[in-house]
Amino acid sequence: MFVGIRVLFKVKMHIPGRKDPLELEFAVEPPDRFQIRHKSSSAALSGLSFVGGAKTTQVYDAMALRAFDHLSTQLHETFFGSQTR
Repeated sequence: MFVGIRVLFKVKMHIPGRKDPLELEFAVEPPDRFQIRHKSSSAALSGLSFVGGAKTTQVYDAMALRAFDHLSTQLHETFFGSQTR
């Protein structure tokens, strides 16, 4: 079990011809469940923390990647609507 991280993005865009910047906020909640695939035969990794077969850092890396992926989707929907890409 891991602590879930809620990621808040505050985006400020300076658009040519516009006096004030466009400011947007997006929050990404941590997933309830997800799976990390891990395989290693390296003895160098033996001193690292593993939980359920995955390094702890892999879990938080996966949460961060998910947050940026979600941000990309939210930005696309904001500017171009919710049509599929």
